[in-house]
Amino acid sequence: MPSNFDYNKIIKYSVLATCTEPLHIGSTEGEAGEILVHPVDDLPFIQASGISGVFRDYYTRANTKEQAEKLFGSSRQSDEDGGSGSRIRFTDGTFPKENAGVKVELRPRVAINPESGSVAKEKDGEAGHKFETEYIGAGAKFEFCVYLYDDSFREALEDVFAATNSGAVQFGGQKSNGCGYVRIDGLKRKVFDMTDEEDRRLWAGEDTLEDRFYEDCLSTLKKGSYLANAYDICVTGRTEGTLLVRSAVVGEGRKDGEEIPDSENMRNANKDYIIPGSSLKGAVRNQMEKIVSYLKQKGVCTGDLIKEAFGSTGSKDSDGMSGNLRFHDAVVGKKGENKKYIESQAPQDAPKASNTVFSHRIHIDKFTGGVMYGALFSERSVSGQVCLRISVLDKNNPDRTCGVLLMALRDLAIGAMNLGSGYNVGRGFIDVDKISISRHREGTVQADIDMRSGTVNDPDGIIQNCLKRATKGRN
Repeated sequence: MPSNFDYNKIIKYSVLATCTEPLHIGSTEGEAGEILVHPVDDLPFIQASGISGVFRDYYTRANTKEQAEKLFGSSRQSDEDGGSGSRIRFTDGTFPKENAGVKVELRPRVAINPESGSVAKEKDGEAGHKFETEYIGAGAKFEFCVYLYDDSFREALEDVFAATNSGAVQFGGQKSNGCGYVRIDGLKRKVFDMTDEEDRRLWAGEDTLEDRFYEDCLSTLKKGSYLANAYDICVTGRTEGTLLVRSAVVGEGRKDGEEIPDSENMRNANKDYIIPGSSLKGAVRNQMEKIVSYLKQKGVCTGDLIKEAFGSTGSKDSDGMSGNLRFHDAVVGKKGENKKYIESQAPQDAPKASNTVFSHRIHIDKFTGGVMYGALFSERSVSGQVCLRISVLDKNNPDRTCGVLLMALRDLAIGAMNLGSGYNVGRGFIDVDKISISRHREGTVQADIDMRSGTVNDPDGIIQNCLKRATKGRN
């Protein structure tokens, strides 16, 4: 241990958290895309190393690498600092057996070729480009504990808890698709003074220590955090017609003679119809690539904007591994994030929930252009209010990323792009009411584009600055 390491106090944090978005904790066993399941109780869990990695990543960005090594330890050995031991310990994140909120959902995905950015081709006659990924559904609760052995790091550690609640920390994988956001619902703290005989006695039985010995510090946790997203963008509106992010119908039986479709719009674990973050990301990326290509043809330097925004697969460059855009699931209808918007801003005659449309279609032979005999299929599409949420992290030139992103969202608002499938039959177009932008640099300021009135409210020049950065190519 370092000579300046005071081991007189142990601070234990007991954490209860709720998944506010789907959570994917990957497993190294079984099929690709499966979640990690505990071998004993057969329930999903989050490894302590995974939670530690999430905390360390944020702590390093909020402080310095050297400070992170003092708290979390380092593999490097140094005679000068007396060693590199960790001053913090994490337990596994467990989902209680009695937790009825644990629901697992499957979502279809396609593998992307990292070189071309297109869907990966089949190999050896196998359709390896398409697969399914498991997620723990939003609403699931889990518990874990953190032990801090150096009181001088207490404030910095509690900033990580605050950052978790403010959306600056994500757990697990699929982060760019909006997964891994959690909310801390319970945060209890107990300081064990190891020079005190009574505290040493309590420490011996800390696993079963009653709540009365803990201090509830959730209410005193600060609202913000040292690090925050550079921008948060919300697009509110409704589907012009219907929308279809295709998914197979699972677990449905016939009800009163109802015909079951061959496919329907994707649902989450709560059976809400959604536009998944991955689908929104794919549509926006495609449009941003077109915009960047156009700007380059006009002689505008945009650098590696797509790489900065969406990251690069298989890169050894730590700065290029992950992009700065995060896309969230959007429920179609009066659910979740849409409820407040619909009740406060939507017209009185707007639909208050998602509506479904059942339709039959014929399959066209792409080689002959004719109808394939007997290839009739059915679909269930959806319509209703939407609230599309996108975050820009404070890294990788966020201003110019936000500028090109706003151009793509403008194209969505004017009908130049759609979401989901069915572009040729008019599906997936969004009748946008407003595009709202919040900038979180030196305090939160806001701007918005009202598509109904055609007005721009930008008193602090947020939109103007982002568009300027996008066309200049430099922050």
